[in-house]
Order: sequence, then C-alpha cells, then structure tokens
Amino acid sequence: MFSMGLTDMQKIGLGLVAFGLGFLSLGVVLFFDKGLLAMGNHLVKEKKEKKSKKKALTTPPLTKERRTAVMGVAAATRVVCLSVLCLCVGVRGFYIPGVAPTEYEEGDKLEIKAVKMTSIKTQLPYEYYSLPFCKPKDGDVHYKTLNLGEVLRGDRIVNTPYQLSVLKDQYCMILCETELNHKQVKAFSQRIDEDYTLHMLADNLPAATVFKNLKSGELQYEDGFKLGFSYTSHVVINNHLKIRIKYHAVPKPDKNVYRIVGFEVEPQSIHSSAVSKQPDDRCIINKDDLKVMELKNSKEKRKLPLMFTYSVVWEERPELAWASRWDTYLSMSDVQIHWFAICNSVAIVLFLSGILALIIVRTLRRDIARYNKDEEAIS
Repeated sequence: MFSMGLTDMQKIGLGLVAFGLGFLSLGVVLFFDKGLLAMGNHLVKEKKEKKSKKKALTTPPLTKERRTAVMGVAAATRVVCLSVLCLCVGVRGFYIPGVAPTEYEEGDKLEIKAVKMTSIKTQLPYEYYSLPFCKPKDGDVHYKTLNLGEVLRGDRIVNTPYQLSVLKDQYCMILCETELNHKQVKAFSQRIDEDYTLHMLADNLPAATVFKNLKSGELQYEDGFKLGFSYTSHVVINNHLKIRIKYHAVPKPDKNVYRIVGFEVEPQSIHSSAVSKQPDDRCIINKDDLKVMELKNSKEKRKLPLMFTYSVVWEERPELAWASRWDTYLSMSDVQIHWFAICNSVAIVLFLSGILALIIVRTLRRDIARYNKDEEAIS
C-alpha cells in the first residue's frame, strides 16, 4: 500500500490545516447565515404554497418575506463576486525574503541577527536582549519589522555586535567585556537550568549545532545552540562561539561572487583567564590553561567579570547548491515536539468550536420558532 511517510510534525501540520479549513467553512456559513436562512425559508414556503394551491405555474406574490429573502440572496451574491474580483485583481508578483539568493563579494559584511531564546521545558520564549548580552558598540539596537507568522512564533529579530567579513577567517575576536551583578548571574543561571537555546540568523539562514551520533557515527543537526549547561550544583555559560560559514562561489564575467549555503555554530565555555587580549579587539586563547566559565555568586556579592568572544571559519562547499541549503534543517530527526503547546491549542479550538456550535443552535431554534409562528398566523 502506498504510504506518504509523513513525519510527526507534518501530521500535526495537516491536522492544523484541517482545523483551519473547518473554521473557514464555518466562518463562511456564519457570514452568509441570513441569506442562507432566507433562501431556505423561501424555498419551503414556496413549496407549501404550490402544494396547497396546486398551481405549478402560478407565481406567488412578492410579499415582504419574499422581498427580504431576495435581498439577502442578492447581497450574499454581491459579496462573493466582489471577493472573487478582489482576489483576481490582487494577484501579482512579489518577493519573499530568503527566496532569492543574496550574493556577496569578498570583504563584504555579513550581518548576524539574534531571533529569540526558547526552551522545551518552559515553552516561554524570550527576546535576545532580555539577558545582558553584548550590544553594538554604538548602542544602536534595531528590531526588524516582523510579519504575522514571526510574531505568532514569538520572534524578536534584532541586530548583534558580531562583525563578519566574507572569506575572512578570524581566530579569536572579543565581542565585549562585562561584569555581572548578583541579579544578572541569577538570571543567566536560571535560563541555563531551564535548558534555553539561542537562535540566530545569517543571510536568513538559522544557526545550527552539529552533533555526532556515537552509535552510528552520523552527523546530526539541532536548531540553535545552548546558552550553557549545568551539572550537579555547577552552572556553566557558553561565552565563546565558533562560527562556521559555508559558501560556494558563483563565477561572473568580471568577478566572483559568493552565496551562503550553511551556518553552523559550536558553543564553547572558556574562562576569561585563558584569553589574552590583543589590539583591534583580537585575542589569543591559551589552550594549555583552558577552564570553563562557571557562574558563581560570591558571598560578598561582588560582580563577576565575563568576556564574550567568537571565532569565524569560512568553508567552501562547491557541491552544496544554494537551493538545497535548507535540506539540513528539514532532515533534523531529533526535533522535540512541544506537546504542551499543541494540547493547549487543541483545547482552545474545541472550546471555541463549542461556543460557535451553541450560537448556531440557538440562532436556528429562534428562526425555526419564528417561522412556525408565522405559518400558524397565516393558516
């Protein structure tokens, strides 16, 4: 037997689409309820009059009820026609961000944007700067104008101080140095304990973390990267990001341009004592003295010094086409499903369906009672 082989996420998507179509049909019925009821009353009344008078060719007089029915049907027809005309007129070509490739030249700036922080434990997203992360040096924070889907997902896309130049590897760069007070250390520790994940974008491509399956030896990808990790009573923050940008060259008659086909992030925790500052915000990591950056609140409530750093590696992948750069995300097999959010949405849908069904039943009962009353008055 033929099987489509749908994943759990695709099945959930089909279920939500079915719910949406059902509510759309219900909305159409509710929008044209008066016209449909008028048509039904008109047909039933006409049938009874024809049966009683036994005159198949006799046209009934245009009474007040018939006039109301005709006007309702005409109004509903006009609305449908106008809707179809608006849809036909509004069809035109448009550009969706991320559909057309963006081409870069060597040395161009590649902007890294932050999206949000999410957790599978709390189901509550936070914006990037809800924690004291490094901000641009000029302090100018720009939030991108979001579409409806991004707003519903809880996205808050904002610029970051990461500075990347096309085809320019950077061994170690200092993002910023800060000191965390007692309250800020507690906030970071709480988010790490709640298993929060950071999400970023580069050329509209989400950041992905690469894992190696110890059993099969295959590489697996996970959307975003962890803010940190905790074990027993210790909390460690990932304050260094190893950014890997995959690209391929597109030859042009006068010059070569490049397209981004991959965005991977490897988070690391490096203690500030292992980082030596250099001019121009550069740094050197002492690999012989590597220690993790642990978040601790001192008894004297002293501020905790923290340094955020990053490195950039550009990797050429000529065999990876730009059109297939999303295959990595579509093939993620370890995506966890937010069952709590799904159950919550289903409960809301059922509750609203019950309310709408109650309204429809009461409306139909009232109209039927009024119709029977008019029939008794006429007879």
